Amino acid sequence: MKKIAWLTISVMMVLSLVLVSCGTTEDTGGKVTEEDKGQKVTVGGEEEKKEEVKEEEVSSSMGPEYGGTLRLAQTMDSTNFDDVVTRGFVQGVTFLQTNESMWRGDWAKGPAGGYGTNECDWVGAYDVFSHKRGFAAESWEWSVDPATDQGILVYQIRDNVHYALNPNSEASKLVGGRKMTADDVVFSFTQVMTDSRAYMYRAYPSMRKSFHCEKTGPMEVTVTVDSSDLITAIAKFGNYVGVVPHEVVEKYGDMASW
Repeated sequence: MKKIAWLTISVMMVLSLVLVSCGTTEDTGGKVTEEDKGQKVTVGGEEEKKEEVKEEEVSSSMGPEYGGTLRLAQTMDSTNFDDVVTRGFVQGVTFLQTNESMWRGDWAKGPAGGYGTNECDWVGAYDVFSHKRGFAAESWEWSVDPATDQGILVYQIRDNVHYALNPNSEASKLVGGRKMTADDVVFSFTQVMTDSRAYMYRAYPSMRKSFHCEKTGPMEVTVTVDSSDLITAIAKFGNYVGVVPHEVVEKYGDMASW
């Protein structure tokens, strides 16, 4: 009898443990279901839902915005407003922004406000030819004539560049917002190689002696130098001579005040 009693008690204890393990309790309006392998918590009778925060998408379909204000930090005062009237190699900061050379660094190769290729950071004055693009010139080519031992540069000038018109400037009104021409390029190249105030005149006496420049088409300019000076000519005439309207220099002597 004792064995039967102990067996009955053991069975009842096992059954009570099973019932407890599968039971439920109420908690703050929700339900906690207890199971052998863990707990599943339901709050307020429904499973808790997490709100998804969607990031706002910025559309770039419109492309870059043009215009605005360019601010440049400088370590010294600007004292040079004409690249001919200069004492050194460095170009005038304002002149660089207003008068285009044949080519310049391509901003799209840098960050460009999120639209660039980031091949360059443009924090310095890098002179990497693969980072250049045409500015005043649409295209260019160079060659060497073995018969004359001359280097030849040919520039095709853009046909849609105009000078800005400032109604408060006598020099600007003299130009009248006209289109930049091949004659302006010939004048500008010739000026830096013949005016003794110009850095290029002083720095490259050999190229100065062999230099010749002429208009060879409606918007075409050809420069010839000794073949030994061709590399210098490619770099300097391409990147370091800003085009100026000849009538301003002819009337006022230089661009320093305009």
